[in-house]
Amino acid sequence: MLEHRQNSENSEAKIDSYWYAKLSEILKDFENQDFSKIPKEKEALLRKNFEENGQIPDLTPDNFNPDQLRELDKKLREFRKELLTTEERPEIRLPYLWRVNISIARCGLFTAAMEDDMLKYKRYVEFIYGRPDLKVFNYTLEKLHSELDESINSESEALRTAALELKQSIPLPNENIETVKHPSTKEFLSIKEKIAEEFGELMEKINEEKEYNSDETKEIFQTVFLELGYTDWKTEIDDSKKFIAIRPKSKKLLIPQKLKRKGKEIKRLIAHEIFGHAKRRELSEKSPFELMKEMDRYVVGEEAVTVLKEQSLEEKLSSFSDHPNHLAIGLVYGLDGTKRNFADIYQILLKYYTYSNIKNGEDPKKAIDTAWDRTCRYFKGTDGKTEGLCYTKDIVYREGNAGLWQLLKKHPELLTMTELGKWDINNPTHWWALLANGIIKPEDMKYLESVEQLAFKDLKPGIKKDLLDKYRGELINRIKSTIDGNK
Repeated sequence: MLEHRQNSENSEAKIDSYWYAKLSEILKDFENQDFSKIPKEKEALLRKNFEENGQIPDLTPDNFNPDQLRELDKKLREFRKELLTTEERPEIRLPYLWRVNISIARCGLFTAAMEDDMLKYKRYVEFIYGRPDLKVFNYTLEKLHSELDESINSESEALRTAALELKQSIPLPNENIETVKHPSTKEFLSIKEKIAEEFGELMEKINEEKEYNSDETKEIFQTVFLELGYTDWKTEIDDSKKFIAIRPKSKKLLIPQKLKRKGKEIKRLIAHEIFGHAKRRELSEKSPFELMKEMDRYVVGEEAVTVLKEQSLEEKLSSFSDHPNHLAIGLVYGLDGTKRNFADIYQILLKYYTYSNIKNGEDPKKAIDTAWDRTCRYFKGTDGKTEGLCYTKDIVYREGNAGLWQLLKKHPELLTMTELGKWDINNPTHWWALLANGIIKPEDMKYLESVEQLAFKDLKPGIKKDLLDKYRGELINRIKSTIDGNK
């Protein structure tokens, strides 16, 4: 097992306390802000116009105050200027630079959406969340077409028809493009065994076939928190929620009033929410580096790990996480050669969820609502009509999970390092910062080559190679000087 540096919060001052406190004060609740859900009356009108007249809904927001965004942007830029001119330690300066740039970009994204400037919107959303990966998209098409081919041979006429209609509406995978690969059975079982040790006996008390209501689920979650020693965490029933939601900063887990879930699903939620999100929050607080509570773009690594915990409950890995999201966003971007808008994606998703519901024994008519909800989610903040443009955040689940498995296939021993805090183990700039700050050991630099090969084969939008080389050189020199000084 890899060793790493973690100290309790009270044992010593954090090495970046000044900058973390200052940035937190500037941001306050801003990081929780997003494009708000459309008011019911407005959504009903948009949907009516779309279904009856084909009018594409304009989902640009009106819930942001432009003056407040300008003031926040100003404060963030002043913070960045102070950081660059006064902080001499590159191991502090650079990760905070990357972090504050994300918040500046979020201001720009919300402003561009309000001003209906879709070119700026695209630039900012790709800087923050990236664009869909072609290899992962091709993998998604391969898996879906394989599934559809099986369903086309089904005895059910309804399933055959739905599968054929969906198959005809989506592109075929490109045989000339490499796809991401699953771990072998041996590789999967090795990770599954390690995570099972982490779960201990907590999952064994849950009856997979029993249906649990909200009160019973609340009691189960609260018991798990207490068993893990997370006494600050509270589980609450919230009648405003449709789905379970976790709030790591306030240490709350919210359960819908009308929740009903089979025990098997409760186990998955425990793995995802508690052993994933909550545990990483708890461990981040023990780090000597406060920014480990929320490194830039940490959400990719966060969701990769939470989904991994869920997957460990299965007998085998059937798929990387969440293919409807990646499929839809890849189709918007035209990774098959054809860019699409709101109306195009809605029609494809209508076929997808009709097929999915029939296959799962659910009411196919519900596909209409699901297709509408999901399409609105992908196009939030946009005018809906611009082809090749959408809110790309939902690609992080599948891409993060696939990327994590590619790394763990080569280095399964790195699993323990995923829980040092809220960071992305497949992000080389995070590695540089953690190494330079002594959070992981100098000898762990041997893993950098694998991480950089995965991350830098195709540079993400907005990332310049010359700057990366400069930053890498500065931090690697810092790491080496520390090693030499300790000899």
